[in-house]
Amino acid sequence: MMGQGDKKIRIRRTNEQLDKEVISEFEKLVGEFGFGNVNLSALMKAADLEANVFYRRYGSMDNLYDRLAKQYDFWINNTIDISTLNTLGPKKFFAETFKTLFRNLSENSVMQKLLLYEMTTINSTTKRSAETRDVMNLNLITFYENLFAPAKINIKSIASILIGGIYYLILHKE
Repeated sequence: MMGQGDKKIRIRRTNEQLDKEVISEFEKLVGEFGFGNVNLSALMKAADLEANVFYRRYGSMDNLYDRLAKQYDFWINNTIDISTLNTLGPKKFFAETFKTLFRNLSENSVMQKLLLYEMTTINSTTKRSAETRDVMNLNLITFYENLFAPAKINIKSIASILIGGIYYLILHKE
């Protein structure tokens, strides 16, 4: 038991070390409880972090959610290597994109929790993620719309159905 003269020893960390520890613990908590169910006190305890340090560094839990969402979002974080488009050709690249989405979602529980969070929660974080995703993929969608236009194929609808099917399979696999 601590006496009156005893003080808790502060852990000194660089910003990089702090970010690594906080994100790592946040990922673990999200993996266990889901995106919307992690609170600041649980994170502070897991990362051995004080509230004033958290607020000075991150501002709010929403900011931390944004950060993790950007890190794990399949469509934003450069998981799709657009440079292979010329190598594979447009049709094979189209198919590979969906295979990669399936593999990445299958292997990553944090991405799955992010997906569930975005499907079940409407807030500034989920809206920003969706808007960023739309902007990031605008050129790719336009490319495919032009490619499939002569065949009169609505590629946006087909892509939406494929993505929805992949999400369904991943989220119902257990």
